[in-house]
Amino acid sequence: MKPGRFNFEIAGILSLIASLLFVGWQLKLTQDMNIAQLHYNRLSLYQDRFTAILESESLLSMNSKRFIGTWDKGDLTPLEIAAAEAQAQSMLVEWEYEYRLIEQGYSIRSLEGLRGDIENMVKLYPEVAHALLYWDVDANSYAFVPFMRSILETVRE
Repeated sequence: MKPGRFNFEIAGILSLIASLLFVGWQLKLTQDMNIAQLHYNRLSLYQDRFTAILESESLLSMNSKRFIGTWDKGDLTPLEIAAAEAQAQSMLVEWEYEYRLIEQGYSIRSLEGLRGDIENMVKLYPEVAHALLYWDVDANSYAFVPFMRSILETVRE
């Protein structure tokens, strides 16, 4: 066998292996993006539910009768409490979506940047801590709830 032909065959095999690795990487990236899209779709539906509550006086009124926040200092009406809690749920959905994007490497900022923004918002909106109680169940298998718990502990200190 001629040395030139041997080198050519080795180069061909290596390029074939490289192209297969690249295709595998593309498939993995596509799968990750599809999973991110599924999370986004789920959270988008959840977000729409809270938007509907905020836009409907009858839904706000119903929520004000069912869910009365213990975070209120007594200066809000039941309707205002319901609106605040629906808004807090909406913020939690937003933050969870960004948390998942950061976790999967699709965000332009870090987890610490998100943490700082959330800490500032939690100081302004105490109803977030109350709203998180509805998410904080033992069956949660994702890391967003412990992330939020650690933020609430930091803000309370």
